[in-house]
Amino acid sequence: MAQVLSLIVRFRLALLALTLGVFSSVASAQTCGPNATAVRFNFGTPAQVGTSATGGTATWTTSSLGPTGKPLGTVAAGTANTLTFSMNKSANAVWTSGTGATGSGTQSPMQFTTGNMANSLLLAMNNAANGDWTGMTITFARPMSTVSFTIGDVDTANDPWDNSTFQDRFEVTGYLSGVAVTAPVLTPNSPANYTTTTLSGITSQITRNTAAGTTGSCNNTQTACNVVVSFPQPIDAVRLRFISGPAFTAPTLQYVGFDDFSFCEPTGPDLKLTKAATTTTFVAGQTGTYTLVVTNVGGTATSGSYTVTDVISTTGLTFPSPLTPGGGWTCTVGTTTVASDTASCARSTALAVNGSATLTLTVAVSPGATTTPIVNRAKAWGGNDPNKTTLTSTGAVANCSAANEGLSGGGANAGCAYEATTLARQANLTVAKTNGVSSLLAGSTATYTLTFANIGPSNADGAIIKDTSTVGLNCSAAPATVTCTTLTGGAVCPTGLTLGSSTSSASVPNFFTATGITIPTFPVGGTVVLRLACRVTATGS
Repeated sequence: MAQVLSLIVRFRLALLALTLGVFSSVASAQTCGPNATAVRFNFGTPAQVGTSATGGTATWTTSSLGPTGKPLGTVAAGTANTLTFSMNKSANAVWTSGTGATGSGTQSPMQFTTGNMANSLLLAMNNAANGDWTGMTITFARPMSTVSFTIGDVDTANDPWDNSTFQDRFEVTGYLSGVAVTAPVLTPNSPANYTTTTLSGITSQITRNTAAGTTGSCNNTQTACNVVVSFPQPIDAVRLRFISGPAFTAPTLQYVGFDDFSFCEPTGPDLKLTKAATTTTFVAGQTGTYTLVVTNVGGTATSGSYTVTDVISTTGLTFPSPLTPGGGWTCTVGTTTVASDTASCARSTALAVNGSATLTLTVAVSPGATTTPIVNRAKAWGGNDPNKTTLTSTGAVANCSAANEGLSGGGANAGCAYEATTLARQANLTVAKTNGVSSLLAGSTATYTLTFANIGPSNADGAIIKDTSTVGLNCSAAPATVTCTTLTGGAVCPTGLTLGSSTSSASVPNFFTATGITIPTFPVGGTVVLRLACRVTATGS
């Protein structure tokens, strides 16, 4: 039986050239703008890398193909358009290889070198269950625009010759600075043959190839098996996953191939911006700090001045003036038309390719600030970046969101950074109580002075105050009264009380319960003084 199975596997591998579809060159037909160069890459030996159709050579070591955690090799190592390859798989997935491929020996992936699949890379698997996957991640040295490539042979089949039933799935996800970006566009050569799906808005999935006969398998005459993957925004990494199922009852060795990587390499400076708060929470009445990092991911160094414009869109936050962050930055806070919650900081020291500059900004958080989260948006521009030549208004900054932080290249949202920080209030409240005497006379009225103070750092609007009835004192029935006598620092009398007017304590009964009464406005440095008159009911001895 083992010998029979071995023959079946060899037979299936011998059919590899027939079951993998012809790759079209659609992905290589790259058109770039005036500030970028078209680059094409395939998996030949050596790997072919070049601008437009000129071609060229670069380092590609086929013996380095390998499993999880081991590099698959690099292309154009040490250059601005270096590509690095790594591989992983699900726990139960099985890597496998076969004849007609070079490089991996006993593991996927394989570099295919013959026939019309020459210069392509194949992912192979022989999995046991639905959901098992073999994956590869391709990482660029810096963000590249309009990345595209071709995928071939995502099958659905029921092959009676070896009793296999399988359904291939292929998922593609693009990343920028470690964050998944908008899902790529999938364009099948024959749309009717494939089902394409967007998962969670970030991953595109291909299933259901029905290109050939009743099985859905491809052969070497069918370009209808090809799908072009393209990304509408810059990315610096691509995750590929070749997945089993769900119709995967008797799997055998399966392949999917990809090739014709094409992208636009920025030729001038290209600024991206990231930011982070030094703490997860800002406290009202204290200061907060943001760290912004400008990085040049372009192909040449910056020239001239480049600027970061930072806007805090939350009431109660301001930049100090003058703002002196150091590090070669010169900052202006506010303008005649923009409030003090906007800072514009410029720097002229050139940023080399992959060079960066850090800008640290401190903001004052008003003691009365209440809005949470605190939203901070910023944008980098200038430096002879051809896509970020000017910033005409803070309206462009207002378009920045968490989804496009770190975005380079062109477009309205390139050069954006975004941070949302939780706001907390912390107040230190004190109370003092005295009646100014050392003894009380039965049947008399005892008058107490209660002084409530807020020593900050945050406003304590809505603070609850209360008192406790004591045996021997009746503070809640006539002639008991409560008077709001003194206010300082902008504080307001508790609800139900009027400054200078004595009120029957019975009209504010919650003052003597767990509910308490509310000071609606209680700024830092504010005080509220109450006078409480109570009948002495103790008889004494």
